[in-house]
Amino acid sequence: MFVSVWTSYLSELVPEKDEKLITNLDNLSKKYELVLLSNYFEMVQLASWITKLQPRFAGATAYLAWNMAYNISVTCSDFADRWRWVNEGIRLIRDRALIYNPEDPVLYKELAWIFQHKLGNVLDDANLLYKNRLGMQMTNILATGTPDWEALAAAPKSKEEFLALYPADHKLWQAAAELGYKDFPQLFLAFKNVVPAQLPDALAAKLGEEEFKKVDNFMRAELLRERMKLEPSKILELDKK
Repeated sequence: MFVSVWTSYLSELVPEKDEKLITNLDNLSKKYELVLLSNYFEMVQLASWITKLQPRFAGATAYLAWNMAYNISVTCSDFADRWRWVNEGIRLIRDRALIYNPEDPVLYKELAWIFQHKLGNVLDDANLLYKNRLGMQMTNILATGTPDWEALAAAPKSKEEFLALYPADHKLWQAAAELGYKDFPQLFLAFKNVVPAQLPDALAAKLGEEEFKKVDNFMRAELLRERMKLEPSKILELDKK
């Protein structure tokens, strides 16, 4: 991007009839930008190896995520392509690095900065698309733009808690079996594999509205933890401040 600006400036200094020189300058700009871009991709690969070989080396991961979200993303003119790089930077920290470094403040700082500055601010002209895509991710999990955080926070905090409330002889599993889902993994997979996430409608008829809603709240809370690494009780706590 900088090279293109520099070339445009030089082109203005070239006599109008010297089209060959202008073309050469333009070609030089494009080739140099490709070199910069290839260096970014090479750096991504090298840093990826580092994070795999030394997963607790948080500094490399933080730098790689920042590089994806900022340096590489802005080389893409298509906003959807930019989002893919920004989202990959987010996922690198949130879905991989924090598994090995759950208490590393640098990683939390970098992740928060990407969300607050890259997505939340207006400095990137693709910011509205970023906000839209993040909203779609959340809506695909929660099925609404105004979730009931109190109900989600009150749901079991883990699969183990849920299964303690719904043991093997509970009517939920009989109803699920009648619909072809023999256990929790199969039912949860069916729930999260549709967009937006949804339990089979027939299950509501078998369980009753109140019981169905409790199961639905747990499924959504669990998927929120799995995909976005967000805990409903923490969101509720922040909303109340």
